[in-house]
Amino acid sequence: MKQFLRKNIWIFLIISLAILFPQSLSTQAELNTRMIISGIGIDFDGTNYQITAQAVLPSSNSKESGINAQVDHVSASAETISQAMSEISNKFGKNAELSHTEFILLGNQIENKNIVGELDFFFRNFKLKNSIMLLTCEKSAKETIEKIGKLDMGVALSLQKIFISEEENMHSLNKSYVEFVIDSFKPSATSQIDTLEFEDTEENESKEKQSKAKLKLNTPIKLFKNGVFTSKIEDKEMINAFYLCNKKSRSGNIQLKNFSFGDAINANINLRIDNIKTKKYVTFGDNPTLHVDIKIVEASIDEISTKGMNKNLYRSVIQKDLQQAIINAAQEKITNGIYELFNYTKSINYDIFGVENLASMFNLDEWNNYIQKLDGKSKLLENVSIDISVEFDKFR
Repeated sequence: MKQFLRKNIWIFLIISLAILFPQSLSTQAELNTRMIISGIGIDFDGTNYQITAQAVLPSSNSKESGINAQVDHVSASAETISQAMSEISNKFGKNAELSHTEFILLGNQIENKNIVGELDFFFRNFKLKNSIMLLTCEKSAKETIEKIGKLDMGVALSLQKIFISEEENMHSLNKSYVEFVIDSFKPSATSQIDTLEFEDTEENESKEKQSKAKLKLNTPIKLFKNGVFTSKIEDKEMINAFYLCNKKSRSGNIQLKNFSFGDAINANINLRIDNIKTKKYVTFGDNPTLHVDIKIVEASIDEISTKGMNKNLYRSVIQKDLQQAIINAAQEKITNGIYELFNYTKSINYDIFGVENLASMFNLDEWNNYIQKLDGKSKLLENVSIDISVEFDKFR
């Protein structure tokens, strides 16, 4: 048997090649007719939708540079989003592959429309992932999405992964288009989206200046109610408070400026916080009270910045009374930020903490009784108060 196989092995090789080689050609031909759409920008000019697609295409200089792909952009206008997407495929001469799409970017003009309705095409496309990130921008989506091409290749193709990572570090918000729609249909009908912004930089390359882009973090948070743009949060302290109350946040930094401890210290302190746990619930007395309980399991000093040498500082840095003074200052800053965020959104009747969602799930009868006493739902949050608890477990 072994001798037979040795003498006739070439027959098996020919049969294998006859089977596998046509399949590989067919697969390659199929790949050549596809383009991967990693991002989609949506603009509206009052009549037509302009769709700008970020496509990943083979690079012509792949052999020389070692890079086997490049980011390209193409736009198309039509009366509907589905028609514009078909136009993009026609312009490239390839089928638009949406299974690897990472983000949908809303231009500043589209914000005036009901976003839930504008996302209908994406909900009906079974190839799209439910986790696709939804973002807004201050300019047109076309102008903003083209700047992504100025990012490093790894950043441009991993935008969502960066937002997921930075969300855990209290720097961004990764809201999927499915989450946005679900939030809009909840009792509070409120949802928030992060803003995509860039910092323009220049770098010398072959003695010529080339414009580059750098991703910005801690950008304004856009507020939507019933799918329509309502307002935005631009204040840094309120943005930090929003991130801190986000259940997806795991760690971050708190900056204490001009911290004083007796006559010994007048410094800026950068405090690292890890393993953040947030709990929100509503109780009822005469009026509803929103409770926000934040527990910071671990905290440590990253840096203490002073204007000069301070012996008292280094002698007292490990003292319990100094540690408690830092904790008190951090608790006060966190509490004030949440109060400021709550009062601002309350003034525009925007339920950013989902009070109505929480009350409807766990205190429905009490909430209905409260609504009946109101003169219209426009004053829904008028009598709602907030109680904030900030606890530090370990400090080192």
